[in-house]
Amino acid sequence: QNYLHYHHLRGFNGELCYYEILGKTNIAALRKKCGLSIDRLLRYYTLVCEFTWEVLAKSDENARSIYIMDLSGIQPWDFAG
Repeated sequence: QNYLHYHHLRGFNGELCYYEILGKTNIAALRKKCGLSIDRLLRYYTLVCEFTWEVLAKSDENARSIYIMDLSGIQPWDFAG
């Protein structure tokens, strides 16, 4: 609900597809409800990567992935610190 991301189907050449809908990420809600910090976000990203390669692509040592980032709703000033 606050951080939309998922794996869905495969690419034309069998690549794993991972989608992240960044424009709908609610950072304020994640900070308030989950105590989000950069460390926790990086740890979660690492967990997602490990799941991708250790579970979804475990039997294929030549596996590849496609990372799709939906940036609709993102403004240039969203990247300013």
